[in-house]
Amino acid sequence: MAPEYSALIKQHENYFKDGIHTKGLKIEAAHTQKSNSTTSQVKTDSKFTLHNKKSTLTIEQNYKFSSQISTKIKLDPAKYTIETNLTSKTHPTLGISQLRISKNHNNGAIFNLVANHKCLRNKFSTTADFDGNIFTGKFSLNEGKVSFNCKDVCLNMVHEVGKSDEDSKNNLQVSAVFNQNTADKNIMIGAKTYPHNLNKTEATGIISTFTKQETKTPGKTIEKLKTRILLKTDFQDKHLISAFNQTNPHFSVMTALQYSQAKNHSLASLAFIKTGKHGLCQHFRINTDGKIGYSHSLNLGGDLRRLVKSHVKTFKVTLGGESGFKNGKLEIPKLGLGVKFTI
Repeated sequence: MAPEYSALIKQHENYFKDGIHTKGLKIEAAHTQKSNSTTSQVKTDSKFTLHNKKSTLTIEQNYKFSSQISTKIKLDPAKYTIETNLTSKTHPTLGISQLRISKNHNNGAIFNLVANHKCLRNKFSTTADFDGNIFTGKFSLNEGKVSFNCKDVCLNMVHEVGKSDEDSKNNLQVSAVFNQNTADKNIMIGAKTYPHNLNKTEATGIISTFTKQETKTPGKTIEKLKTRILLKTDFQDKHLISAFNQTNPHFSVMTALQYSQAKNHSLASLAFIKTGKHGLCQHFRINTDGKIGYSHSLNLGGDLRRLVKSHVKTFKVTLGGESGFKNGKLEIPKLGLGVKFTI
């Protein structure tokens, strides 16, 4: 399936914008439990998060009553959510209907309702996002979306309701992505525009090459991304080019150059990600503005792993930091420590 326009930039953002935890101490503990009854299958996911002295506990229960009906209930400190899926197995053209209702604990009588329907073998999708009032029974539209997605093309039209009629008019957004495979190459060209505000138009182009890599199964190979070149422009001010290269199965490099016409400023960036045994992941990035970032992730191993294996299924530790030079001086680094485990 062709990706949505917003997904075209995700890999670049993972190397240069996201991917490095620098926001203090974060501890996540998760637990999954499954049970069956005569009427349903129940899966309960519990997650506890402690982030900078603020803790949250989220409980999510998935009920599967049949191959056509499933319901999910999610409770967290901010709100509770009920989500129901209806799937037509006898008439696949009718597709899947999804209804999600959520309510913030501190939002009075207001609740949110999102209705989604996919049909034509999930190629055509419509979504409507409403806010409703329990006491008055009135609904107000927040956003409407219509999508068509197949192997070679993805089309989206999104209408977000603004504070005024003029805002709503200017918020109408249309995007398209064309996807084409040729031999070992893939070409994607996408554009996003606002019909009533063409100054916000932007376009992105991607050329990727792939290589075959052997799997653990003898004689079986899979295609892996080898190189990727991305070009993005808003036709007014900001322009971006980035190049990715997977030099070997465990080491990848990305370089990027951004230019702003309004500021007459260019920014060059370099990043690499190295992976290895025991879930090792090293992420390093640097740019010409003097900003440097690094993170190191590793799954628990050795004697400590064997000591707690009866209680802990997975255990991952991530240490990250980011700093930079300003006026010739090193800024105070932003540091982060993440611990994530399942029991």
